[in-house]
Amino acid sequence: MNNIFQVSVYTYRQIIKSKILIVSTIFSVVVALATFIASEFTYSTHLRVMLDVSLGIMNLMSVGVAIFLGVNLISDEVENRTLYFMLSRPISRTSFILGKVLGMKFVILSIISITVAITSLLIIPVIGDYFSDFMQAVLFISIESFLVLLLVVIFSLISNKVISVLSVLALYISGNVLDTVRAIAIGKNQKWLISLADNYRFFLPDFSLINFKPYVIYRTSVPDGFFLKALIYTFILTVIYTIIMSLLFEKKELE
Repeated sequence: MNNIFQVSVYTYRQIIKSKILIVSTIFSVVVALATFIASEFTYSTHLRVMLDVSLGIMNLMSVGVAIFLGVNLISDEVENRTLYFMLSRPISRTSFILGKVLGMKFVILSIISITVAITSLLIIPVIGDYFSDFMQAVLFISIESFLVLLLVVIFSLISNKVISVLSVLALYISGNVLDTVRAIAIGKNQKWLISLADNYRFFLPDFSLINFKPYVIYRTSVPDGFFLKALIYTFILTVIYTIIMSLLFEKKELE
């Protein structure tokens, strides 16, 4: 456990040196201003626009960081030869990969925290009592980005960077529209498509199951058991993806 923590700290410090937090801070200011300006051009939907723009951009930014930094998580260590130095020490491959992913998660959480802190300066006076709902949506955005990170690391261990990025993007898009596809299939009584949509979530991530943004933006009632089902579902997927990632890295030939 100590080895995992040490690798995570090392990974966090290495990524921070790339000035990503400074870039994220600047981008967060732009997001906050864009949210405020967009809301000023609306009348009856002022609150909805602020929530939609801020959560939407925050979602895209966290997923984007997870994909484009996660795909380089191992390859950069190989190219810089630091991987061989780390593995020459008394540390297992599993501890190394878990530490790398944990460190990357800390980076994503830092970026989300900065964005929330800056955006909140403008939106809190407007959203008021809805801030707790806003933070719940942020929590699920963070969970979603972690699943994406695990997926992109898995793909990067079995394929090249381009294919890994495209594959994860395809899974991300399909996972977010699965509810829509299922609703259409039910409307047209396409039983094979309904079955496909139902079985999809057992093998690949159904991000629509953990998408809390619509309930916040449109102020609709949250289905009974949503939080428990979402947390159990993501926990199971996290365990499965972590095991797959660890096994792949254990068997990977490092050149």
